[in-house]
Amino acid sequence: MFLGEDLLAWMVLAFGGAMFVGNAAALARPRSAPRWPPCRRPRKESPCRT
Repeated sequence: MFLGEDLLAWMVLAFGGAMFVGNAAALARPRSAPRWPPCRRPRKESPCRT
């Protein structure tokens, strides 16, 4: 079997590591500023219609 009998353990470890790296990267470099409005030209009825 691929990676032995501990395939589930390796998969859990890989997903956990990926989530840890993603959170660490988000904490190390957060967004510079919020992007509002999310559209180029907001209209009166809806701010997201272009």
